[in-house]
Amino acid sequence: MGRAFTESELRLGADPIWILDLTLGGVVYRFATESTSIEGDGESYFYEGTLSDVDYTAALEFVSPDFEMPSASVVVTFKDDLAKRIAQGLDFGSATAQLALWIPSTEYGERQVLIEGRIDAPSYGAIGEPVTFSIDADWLRNEQSMPSPLQAIESSAWANIEPNSEGAVYPIIIGAPGRQDFAGSPVYIADNTGSNKVGLIAAHPCTAQTINVFVIHPDGTEHTFADPTVVSALDINNAVYSYVDIPNAHYQADGSYFAKWKNGGGGLINPYATGQTSTGTAPQYLTGGGDLVRYLLHQSGVKVDDGKCAAAAAYLNAIEFEGFIGERVDVLEFLRNEIVALLPCSLRASAEGIYPVVWRYDATQEDAVASLTADRDIFRDGLVNYASNDIANEITIRYRQNVRYNKLKKAVTVTGDLSKKTSGFLWRTDYAVTSQTRYGIKGLEIESEFITSRASAGRVINWMARAHCGRHRLITYSAPQTYGWLEVGDVVSLSDSDLSFVDQLVLIQSIAWGETDLTFEFLLVADLPRDTIPTG
Repeated sequence: MGRAFTESELRLGADPIWILDLTLGGVVYRFATESTSIEGDGESYFYEGTLSDVDYTAALEFVSPDFEMPSASVVVTFKDDLAKRIAQGLDFGSATAQLALWIPSTEYGERQVLIEGRIDAPSYGAIGEPVTFSIDADWLRNEQSMPSPLQAIESSAWANIEPNSEGAVYPIIIGAPGRQDFAGSPVYIADNTGSNKVGLIAAHPCTAQTINVFVIHPDGTEHTFADPTVVSALDINNAVYSYVDIPNAHYQADGSYFAKWKNGGGGLINPYATGQTSTGTAPQYLTGGGDLVRYLLHQSGVKVDDGKCAAAAAYLNAIEFEGFIGERVDVLEFLRNEIVALLPCSLRASAEGIYPVVWRYDATQEDAVASLTADRDIFRDGLVNYASNDIANEITIRYRQNVRYNKLKKAVTVTGDLSKKTSGFLWRTDYAVTSQTRYGIKGLEIESEFITSRASAGRVINWMARAHCGRHRLITYSAPQTYGWLEVGDVVSLSDSDLSFVDQLVLIQSIAWGETDLTFEFLLVADLPRDTIPTG
């Protein structure tokens, strides 16, 4: 599909030109902002120079679980009588398009594809009149759910279901829930006949070789048995599941069964084990936030930028997730609400696929990918604007789900209140203290059924207290296309004497491509301890 341009290519080569490949009625129409021929794959492709008014925007919402769809709009002029072909039955609304940038003298395969997909809201007129449309990255809409509809304890697959288990979906086990000695996930009796009952525990193979199982009797008494062997199999519908045998000696009709997963083994196998932080024997279980984001993106059915996912995992795996999915969920919705919402990142969709952009709150000048100076490299376009972001400076997270009681057992808090006594479950940070001094107490309480360790819970609220301690600022600059190698989410060093900025670190929040230039929107994330001027 092409690749991103490098800084040297844009600085030393000719200015890139826009090229558009439009597939309509089985015919590929090629347009460019100037007439040109491009070589590639042993062929020569001619592009009509009738492409104009190109508008492409890539944007990112700061530490948000949602992502903006990439968008592009173009104006082209056909030499063919498009209106006549449509009158004859051609469906213009079914056309697809690919918009790219190409540097003269390079081959077709070296173009930078920015967006492709089905066209949207097309308009046309008589021959010679401009044709307008936008491009919709429709591959982003290929969302999937999990577990599979076949992975359910129903009579089509199981003939002797325990009544308490009928209708349950096969659980998806993330990490090793319950390893801190609590009920981590349910166990369902899918077959209550024979000397060993089938205790279904997962919708997939597991890293755990054994688990602990305990049963709650109808009278409330509890019985535990240790180390039943975990086995993977296919049911009658060829749906994958994992189970343990429940011997008659440990079986209780109408009982409630739960699993405690052990430190040495967990549920889903981590296909990206390098850099994983969990302990135990290989294969390692899937628990790190970065690896989990990558895995779930693949399960969603959308295109994934694996390279950038792998690069982000080094930062995001420090926050670990454990729990189970006990109902069919939309994968992207689950990913956004339960995982990404607790990570210092945003999801971005590019032509290469979706990937997480990490908020580098610990970034230094060495992490800046470019050093830009106003009125030399870039040119300010408008005033500095304060963002309308919410302030949060006393943040509590409730975590560690006990499935038996359907209850979150633990909580930790970060605060800026100097009157409160700190402990292992309540602490202060400079960010929260400075924020409360300026704005008063702004509370935020969150809950997670997929955080079980105090370490991960603490990391979540610490980055949140830093990200939401103050008002952020937005500044817009225009720049030549030679800076088109920069990407949304990059850290850059900005100097602007008019605004008293000297090597100010900013994030690129959006990039708008015009026909000949770029517009950058920079985000200056509030850092109150650094920026507060002492008084007295």
